[in-house]
Amino acid sequence: MMKRGLLAALLCALLCAGVARAEEYTYALRKNLLTGEARAVFSRGEANGLTFELDDDRYTVTDAAGETTVWGAEEIARDGFCADLLPRSLDEVRRMNRVMAYLADDALSGTWATVELRQNRTVPVYAAPSEDAWRGANGRAAVSLAGPFTLLASFGNEGWWLIEYETGGGARRVGYIPQQAYDRAVPYGWWLIPMTLPLREDAAMTDDPHGGRREIARFAAGESLTVLGYYDGLWAYAQTEIDGKTAQGFVPLRALTTLEEEPLMDVMAELTGEWAFAGGGEVLGLAGVIFSEDGRLCACTTDDDDSVFPAEHLIADGAWCPYAVYDSPDRVYGEHVPYVLEIAREDGTVRRYSLEWIDASEACSGRDTLGVYVGEGGGFYQRMGEPEFEPQPEEAAGDWG
Repeated sequence: MMKRGLLAALLCALLCAGVARAEEYTYALRKNLLTGEARAVFSRGEANGLTFELDDDRYTVTDAAGETTVWGAEEIARDGFCADLLPRSLDEVRRMNRVMAYLADDALSGTWATVELRQNRTVPVYAAPSEDAWRGANGRAAVSLAGPFTLLASFGNEGWWLIEYETGGGARRVGYIPQQAYDRAVPYGWWLIPMTLPLREDAAMTDDPHGGRREIARFAAGESLTVLGYYDGLWAYAQTEIDGKTAQGFVPLRALTTLEEEPLMDVMAELTGEWAFAGGGEVLGLAGVIFSEDGRLCACTTDDDDSVFPAEHLIADGAWCPYAVYDSPDRVYGEHVPYVLEIAREDGTVRRYSLEWIDASEACSGRDTLGVYVGEGGGFYQRMGEPEFEPQPEEAAGDWG
């Protein structure tokens, strides 16, 4: 009799390949920018009455009526492609885009490295970066360093690698091992800042998103889940406790929904007007940004001479996109930034930025300059007509548009 684990892995492989639905999918080779390794990624296919087509590094999704939107998912590797986790409607695409916007600083996809240390020893594998964390395989999860495995991220400061390796019978495991000596390029770790999000449907957590999707925990609709990031557009990376020990794993992204937030209309009213770029990275616009009274914004260029900075004249350049401002969780450098600026882009994707007022000088009102942050950087925008803002050298870092 076939073992239950192997049977589950084979069934999952059939579903992920689309065989159970008699649907066809095409793939394209893409290079890993870090190591030059190539892999096949999902490029086109039909599922749930929708057509998915990879365009550059995002997917355009079209329904039966010809309506389209962009799905913010990054390239989905063929090894990790599961048709049964794809969005089921354009509304679900838009909701998943918003969930990913909450976690945009914590995307787990992108680069990877195939590592082959050729060492005749094994090391323990933990479900979180701690020797006190939960371990799969009844507490015996381990990986041999003799053969190859995939390095997903190196947390050098903490001394951990996040890896994926085969466990046999078509199954795999993602987990942490102590950092190893290695003289080649490695993908660096993500922010992995906790965000609590609610579940809109029942969901299982797995440490094997690319194999048999072995279940290690289960959650009910309505529960809140600590989410650390997302992996391509199919999985959220979350944290829980198993047998009293910390464990991290993968939950279908579409099982999550967003927080119930109330727009801060008073803050939005204060934003109304023209703002010139004043330093750092051009996060919202090369020359500036205009916030309209009806809750839209537009990035701006300028026809000023290059010697004029900040710009004295702004030219709306592109789409007017709806925006909202909300109270912010603590997600920038572990410090509290009071607001979140959420922008609904014309293509259907969503972007969220941390936002704060900055006092440029004692003579100003405290509402004359904006700090707008994303990832590890950000930029500054000065209300048109206010005294010039001069950011400190350590503040004016990076172009993060």
